[in-house]
Amino acid sequence: PTQKPPTAEEMQAAKDALRESTAAIKATSVACERGFYGIGSPQHSQAHGPYVLRLKPEPTNLMHGRGDFLIHGDSVHNPGTASEGCIILSRGLRVQIWQSGDHRLRVVADLQEVTE
Repeated sequence: PTQKPPTAEEMQAAKDALRESTAAIKATSVACERGFYGIGSPQHSQAHGPYVLRLKPEPTNLMHGRGDFLIHGDSVHNPGTASEGCIILSRGLRVQIWQSGDHRLRVVADLQEVTE
């Protein structure tokens, strides 16, 4: 079956969710490195659960030897402990991100950087 393209409202909701997640990224000391990332298609992961989106850094990112960043859900058993630098979002937000069709993410050090 052919997938229906997302509505303008769905795309805007996903973009808003990405903007809101910037604060969560900034709050953790082991966040993803700054730069642009491609967002991979949803996968199931034994370690991270359903609907995991892999982040592929663009070649211009300074990764400092780090990698394997994902967008996934939180720990069911120990909420707040699931991430070692990944972006933690609800499944609903992960679905919205993927369905938005906008599969590029920018990670910034602070919100002021977004306006530059």
